[in-house]
Amino acid sequence: MSLRVAVACEDHTHDQYVVKPVVEMLLGATGFQRAHVRVITDPRINGIEDLKANACAKTVVVAARQELEVWALWGSRDEVGVPWREIRAELHPKEVFFDPLVTKSDLRAPGKGRARLIKKSLETGWSSLKQGCDELGVLQTELTEILQDRD
Repeated sequence: MSLRVAVACEDHTHDQYVVKPVVEMLLGATGFQRAHVRVITDPRINGIEDLKANACAKTVVVAARQELEVWALWGSRDEVGVPWREIRAELHPKEVFFDPLVTKSDLRAPGKGRARLIKKSLETGWSSLKQGCDELGVLQTELTEILQDRD
């Protein structure tokens, strides 16, 4: 089935490089392999409260437990060198765990390493990623409910 989905990020500048491929894989796992996912860049959303205020019908607002970069760390967790539960418990996981994995080449690319690292996470498979990042399972459940009720 095909589906068009617009995704609003708290800060699309970098978040889109993690969110878009994750939502595409999530939709594929839900039966929408041909989903067209577009990240909204205008109007610019400034924070979660702005995102909630601009929500429309059939909208799911997901607040990740941590920075979205943690989703991108799942595929590289062995390289980080600490147990996954420590990554999930860290208050500043982007600075402590993500940033050290970013290469000089990543810094020249759009997304600053997010595209490369989320690709590694998604290569582990959807079930694996949502096992490591349980909020993605909640998102899948909520989206499934909305999609079943769509007109």
